[in-house]
Order: sequence, then structure tokens, then C-alpha cells
Amino acid sequence: RTIFAHGWWTIDGRKMSKSLGNVVAPGELAEKYGRDVVRYFLMREVPFGLDGDFSRKALVGRFNNDLANDLGNLFSRILAMPRKYFDAVVPEKGEGTSPLEEKSTGTWSAVSEAVDRTAPHHALSALWEFIGAVNKFLDDEKPWILAREEEQRGRLASCLREGLEALRFTALVLS
Repeated sequence: RTIFAHGWWTIDGRKMSKSLGNVVAPGELAEKYGRDVVRYFLMREVPFGLDGDFSRKALVGRFNNDLANDLGNLFSRILAMPRKYFDAVVPEKGEGTSPLEEKSTGTWSAVSEAVDRTAPHHALSALWEFIGAVNKFLDDEKPWILAREEEQRGRLASCLREGLEALRFTALVLS
């Protein structure tokens, strides 16, 4: 009963047309960069119902900055820690509510509200704000330094557990 449609697309700020030879072939993009990368770019970069501009530079930028750097490196950093510091065992959850747990609650509300409004770019923006907070949390806590001191083992375990919970939440929201 409802059909959602995007606005007009331009490419590098110019009208897209076959006669100008600047048409974007989504299948070719998906083959070169992957379907999920193209899907992410379109949902993040082009608000539903509004006009949007496409450039390969912007697509590659989103891939490198958002997906590879922010998301990929975060997963890589956190998933390496259980094996490295705890013999591949996930530490138990500590007492109380963590700052990341509180942040995830607000993120979930923002994402849900954006999805209800059919605004995936706002949903993804809210999630990437959370991802940025998780990266900052790791930079502030410095688990690689905590691991050097035996008396910091509890704090290291808590930091790792919070990071793993943040990854679980991120994966659930992305799915």
C-alpha cells in the first residue's frame, strides 16, 4: 500500500543521463565494492524522498572512514582482546550499569525513532555516534596498558566486557 521512492540523483553535482555518459550502474558498483557497501552508502548519504548526489569519491570515503576504519577497526580491536588477555574466555559482567550500556539505550531510541520515520540516514548517524563513543571509550580506558598490570585485571575485564556488549548491540542494530 506504500511505496517509498528516492528523489533525483545527480553525479558529481551534474544531472545524470545516458547522453552525458555519467550514469551509475548499481550492479557494477555492487560488484566492485560489495552490495552492503553500496546499500550502506545509499542509506547513509541520500535521505529518503530528497535529492542526492553520487560520487565514487564519497562512496569510497564512506567505505574507508565509516565501514573499514570506525566499524571494522573497532570490531578487530575488541575481538582480539579475549584471546590475547583472557585465554579466549569472555569475562563476566560486572555490577552496575556501564556508560556504554546507558549510551546504547539512547542510541536504540534514536535509531527506532528514525526507522519509524523512514529516515535510515538518521538511524545510521545515531549508530555511528555510538560507534564513535565506543572507540573513545577504548582510547580513554587503554586496555592494552591495563593488561600490563596484574592489579588492573578487574578493570581490564570490565572494559573488555563493555566493549563486547557494545559490539553485540552494534551488530543487532545493523542487522
